[in-house]
Amino acid sequence: MQGFPDDTIIRGDVHHLQRAFGRLLENAIKFTPEGGWVRITGRVLQQKEVSGLAKNLKAFSESFFDSVLVESYLEISISDSGIGLEQEDQIRIFDKFQEVGDISGHSTSQARFGGKGIGLGLTLAKGIIETHAGLIWVESAGPDQGSCFSALLPLVDPDEGRYVLD
Repeated sequence: MQGFPDDTIIRGDVHHLQRAFGRLLENAIKFTPEGGWVRITGRVLQQKEVSGLAKNLKAFSESFFDSVLVESYLEISISDSGIGLEQEDQIRIFDKFQEVGDISGHSTSQARFGGKGIGLGLTLAKGIIETHAGLIWVESAGPDQGSCFSALLPLVDPDEGRYVLD
């Protein structure tokens, strides 16, 4: 990604992180109608910036802001122009077996627009991100307004034994 040093390091299980972000990307594609768009962005946030997010994001994690924050985080966001989410669905969408919105127009295909799974994809993505000392959340202005799923992952400097961006 543009603006990131070549030596930016995230410690973790590559396979599981690929699955978590793959699930977020698949959902963005699946719930964006033809002619829409999906965008992936990333940026580095410092501890102070992450602390400033606590008021809005505490509901997505019971423990993330209770622990000591590291110096730097990588924020990866996958946004789309898709079907969007009601405010009340934005927290519970990460719960097991949850499906939100009017499902009458959804297909049983897991790949086609509106296709449904069994409601575990976002739960698993959340578990993987949290296992990596991270945080995942969603923002949406409402139905037909698109969504933005974001994750924070700590950046690591293994030589110094602490989390930093070199």
